[in-house]
Amino acid sequence: MKTKSVTIQTPDATSRVEHKRLPDVKTPNANSMLHNCPCKITSVYIAASLAVLVLAAIAFTVAMTTKNWSASGTRMRMGLWDYCIIERGNITWTCHPVNTDFSVATQAFSILSAMCYACISVLYFLYLVFSLKKSRPLVIAMCLVVFATVSLNIMTLIVYATKNREMFLKIEKNYFPGGRLDDLYLSWSYYFAITSTIMATVAGVLFYLEFKQLTFHALYNVPSDQTLQC
Repeated sequence: MKTKSVTIQTPDATSRVEHKRLPDVKTPNANSMLHNCPCKITSVYIAASLAVLVLAAIAFTVAMTTKNWSASGTRMRMGLWDYCIIERGNITWTCHPVNTDFSVATQAFSILSAMCYACISVLYFLYLVFSLKKSRPLVIAMCLVVFATVSLNIMTLIVYATKNREMFLKIEKNYFPGGRLDDLYLSWSYYFAITSTIMATVAGVLFYLEFKQLTFHALYNVPSDQTLQC
């Protein structure tokens, strides 16, 4: 019995399959994503000035609300708003409001300075909202407000340092007759105010550098390396 070998030819699968080219899918790169995002990446100067101003505002708030601008040993301490003493025979602090002419001046200067800090925060928010061309006037305004803040802080420090001894002598005369308190010295709240003033000055310099950069880009139409308008 003869066996026949049957060869079945199957069509080549590769010859029948139509290769369809898929459409190119564009993957968004970093640049296209940045240019399509509804945000604004601020410059290094603005970011640094914000950080410095936050620290300056915190230091000024601590100085403004505490009672340790000056002190005399462990029996008297004085702030912008009141002074506290430990009278003979007592072990607790007794506080009284400060109502002299110099205290009214320092209180007014400090309140105006606090208002300037609040104004700078509003201007900074507006800077983030408006476009690059409208940001230059806001940076100028922030420079001026920071200059006013530093000036008010300096006036507060000078008036207090030169006049607080007069209040100290009155306290010593009224509450410690026949006795003598320790020498008066400037305490840590005063140095917090100095720190706040230095930080505000640094923030003002950063605002000026930001204004200089914006002006250069506006005059020469040079794209900013640090500021990206999305």
